[in-house]
Amino acid sequence: MTSILELVGRTEMMILGLAVSLFLAFYWLVRGAPIGQSAPAEPSEAPSTGFRDRAAAFAVLGLILVLAGAYVAVAYGIPWSLLPFGVGYALIFRTISKYSSYRHVSPSLRRTVEFAQTSLRFTLLAGLLLIVNIFAFKYGGNPIDFTHDEAFTLSTLSSGRMQKLERTLHMTLVLGRDESARRSRDRVRQLADLYKRENPSKIEIKELAAFNPNQAADLDDIMKRNPDLMMSRGDAVVLEYGEGASAGRSVIPVVDLLQLATPGAPTAEGRLATAFRGEDAITSTVARFIEGKRTIVGFTSGHGEPSLDQVDPREMGLGLWKSRLASLGAVATDLNLVKEGVPAEVSLVVIVWPKAAFSESELEHLKKYLASGKPMIVVTNAQNLGGLQGLLAMHNITFDAGRILDPEWNAARQMDQIVTPPITIPEHPIIAALGKQSFLFPVASPLSVIGSAPLRQGESKPQVNPAIIAAPFLRTSPRSWSETKEGSYQFDAGVDAKGPLVVGMAAMERVEAINGAKPKPRLVVFSSPYMALNTTLRNDPANMDLLMNAVEWLKGKEESLGVAPKVHTAVLFTADPSLRTKLHLVPTIISVVLIVGFGVLLYLARRA
Repeated sequence: MTSILELVGRTEMMILGLAVSLFLAFYWLVRGAPIGQSAPAEPSEAPSTGFRDRAAAFAVLGLILVLAGAYVAVAYGIPWSLLPFGVGYALIFRTISKYSSYRHVSPSLRRTVEFAQTSLRFTLLAGLLLIVNIFAFKYGGNPIDFTHDEAFTLSTLSSGRMQKLERTLHMTLVLGRDESARRSRDRVRQLADLYKRENPSKIEIKELAAFNPNQAADLDDIMKRNPDLMMSRGDAVVLEYGEGASAGRSVIPVVDLLQLATPGAPTAEGRLATAFRGEDAITSTVARFIEGKRTIVGFTSGHGEPSLDQVDPREMGLGLWKSRLASLGAVATDLNLVKEGVPAEVSLVVIVWPKAAFSESELEHLKKYLASGKPMIVVTNAQNLGGLQGLLAMHNITFDAGRILDPEWNAARQMDQIVTPPITIPEHPIIAALGKQSFLFPVASPLSVIGSAPLRQGESKPQVNPAIIAAPFLRTSPRSWSETKEGSYQFDAGVDAKGPLVVGMAAMERVEAINGAKPKPRLVVFSSPYMALNTTLRNDPANMDLLMNAVEWLKGKEESLGVAPKVHTAVLFTADPSLRTKLHLVPTIISVVLIVGFGVLLYLARRA
C-alpha cells in the first residue's frame, strides 16, 4: 500500500493524471458528448461519426502535447521538449488544414477547427510572451523586485563592495550530494547572478559537480588551492579574489546559509520562518579580501570567562564568535591583564561574563587602554559586573537592579529568555541593517543612561561625563519588566521597572561639529552574559550578526556592517502518518468510485 501511495504521489503521475483529465474535459467540449455517449445528430451531408471523433481527438491531443512540451522545457530543458512540441503543433496544423472544409456541413467539426485555431493562437502568444520575458530579464537591466523578502535585490553595501573590486573575483559553486544543500542550490545560483550583474567585468561564475568525471581535473585543481573544500560534503561556494599565491581564498558551505529564523519570537501557528544568509556570508568575505590587514581582538581571561577555544555549539564557549571573526580577517586572542597590560597591536577589547572581579591593576590597564582612544565591548549583566561599574560610569552607562522577564517575547516559554521584538525604525547603525530581526538575550538586566532618570527626593545629581554620549539602541517589548524579587515572576507596580527596557547601549566620544566630524565610537554594552555563547548563537544566529555589527561599528567601518538575512515565511501543514495516508487514500478511492459509478449509470441509461 505504501509503495502504491508513493507512486501515486509522484509528480510525474500527478502530471499524467492532469493531462488525462484535461484530454477528457476538452474532448467532451469539442465533441459535444463524453466518451461512451453518442454525439448529437448532425446533417446527412456531414462526415461519419468516427471521422468527427478522430478530428476532435487530434485537436485536443495536439494541445495537450504542446502544454506537455512547455512543462518538459521548464523541468528538463528545451532539447527534451522539441519532440512533444513538434508532434503537438503538427496535430493542430493537420486538424486546421484537413477539417476546415467541413465547417459548413458539420457543427462538431466547426467547433473542432475553432478549438484548434484558438489553441494555436494561445500557445503562440504565450510562447512569444515567454521569449520577450527571457530577453527582458537577460538584457533589460535589473529586474523589479516585488518579493516580500527582496530575494532579487542586493543591499547597497554588497553593491558598493562589488563596485570597488580591483581584482577578479572567482565564484565557484561546487555541487555535492547532500540533500540539505541541494534545496538551497537555486537560491545560491540566483545570488551569484545578482553579484555578477553588479560588476560583470570583475566577477566570474563557474559551476563544478563533484560527481562529474569530466570535471574531475578542475575539481582537483580547486581543491589544491582550497584544502577546506575537502571538509565540505554538500554544496560549497568557493571565493577566490585575484590570482596566484597572493589571492584571497575562502570556502562557504551552502548548508550553513539556510537556517531557522529566531525560534523564540511569537509567530502564527503553522508558519516556518527561514533566514538565508548567503549575501551576508559572501559580502563579508569579499570585505575581508579587500581590507587585507588583520584586526587583533583581545578577549579578557582569568575571571571565569567562557573559553575562546570551545567550538562545540552545545557548550558555553565563545568559539563560534571567534570563528566568525576569523572569517572576516580578525584574530581573536586571549588577553591576560595580570601578566601584562593591553598590547599595542590589540585594536578591540572584549569582556564576556566575568564571574570574578578584576583587580585594581587590571582595571588601570583597561582605563589606560580606553584613554588611548581604542574601543571595547562588554557582554554581561548586573549580577556579573566584575567590578566594571566605574569603567561603565565613565561612559555614562549603568546597570539597573533586577532581571528582565517577558511573558510574551521569550524563548522556550521561559520568561527570562528574552527575545527583542523587531525594530521598525532603527535608531543606530549597529542595527540599521538588522531592524527586522529579533535577538535572544537570556538572563538580561536593564541598562540606563546616567543622569537620564528623574531625581527622587533626597537624591543628589549623578556625575555625568560631558565628553561621552550614551545612546540605547536595543530594547525589550512593552510587556517586559525588571523583576527585583528573587524567585518572583509577577510584576509589582511601583517596585519593578516596566518595559520596554534597554538591553543594548553604545557610547561615543563627543566631538566638535567641525568639517563634518562624527562622534567616535568607544563602547558597546550588551546586558546578557549568555547572548554571545555558542549555545545562544546556535539557537539564534541573528545574535552573531548583532555582535559583528558592533565590532565593525567600533572599528569605525559603518560601511562594513553586516547584511540582514533574507527571511522567508512559509505556511506549514503538519499531519501524522495516519492522516497523511488518509489524505492520499481517500481522494483516490473517491475518484475511483465516482468513475465506476458514472460508468454504471451511463451503462444503465444506455440500456434503458
